[in-house]
Amino acid sequence: MPSNMKVTLFNNTSDEKVVGKNLAKVAELTEVRWKENTDILNPTITFHKFTDEDGHQVWKQFNYIMLEWSGLPTRYYFVDKMSMNKGGIIEITCRVDVRQTWRKQMRTKKFLVARQENVHNKYIADNRIVLTDARQIETVTFAQQVGTTGGSIILTVSG
Repeated sequence: MPSNMKVTLFNNTSDEKVVGKNLAKVAELTEVRWKENTDILNPTITFHKFTDEDGHQVWKQFNYIMLEWSGLPTRYYFVDKMSMNKGGIIEITCRVDVRQTWRKQMRTKKFLVARQENVHNKYIADNRIVLTDARQIETVTFAQQVGTTGGSIILTVSG
C-alpha cells in the first residue's frame, strides 16, 4: 500500500449524497498503517490513540477521513466502523465517498439522466416506470346504506 500517507480526520454533518460536504477538521495524522489485505475502496487503517492540540482525546470525534499520498489522487471516505484495540491502537474501516472524491471532475461534466431508479419524477423520461398524469375517476356504489341519514360520501385519494 502507499507510503508517505497523510490522513485528515473530519466531522461530517452533510448527508452522504451531498457533493461538497460540510467538514470540520478534527486532526491530521502521518503515522498510519494499512491493515493487511485491505483495498483502496474499503480500507482498514490503524493508528495510535492521541490527543489534539488542546489535550483532548480524539476518539469517536470524527466520522469522515481524507487520505492523501504522493503519486495517487486524494480520496475521501466515510468511517463505517471504529474500534480501540489493545495498546491504544484505533482501527477504522472506511468506504470511499465517490461523490466527494471526484466532485471537481463531476461538476465540469454534463450528464444526461437516462434512468431514475429511486426518485420518480414525471419530467425525467424513464420507459421502465409507467407514470401518468391523467385523471382517473371511479364511482363505486355501496351495497348497503352507510350511516343513518342516507347522505353521500366522497373519498378522494391521490398517489
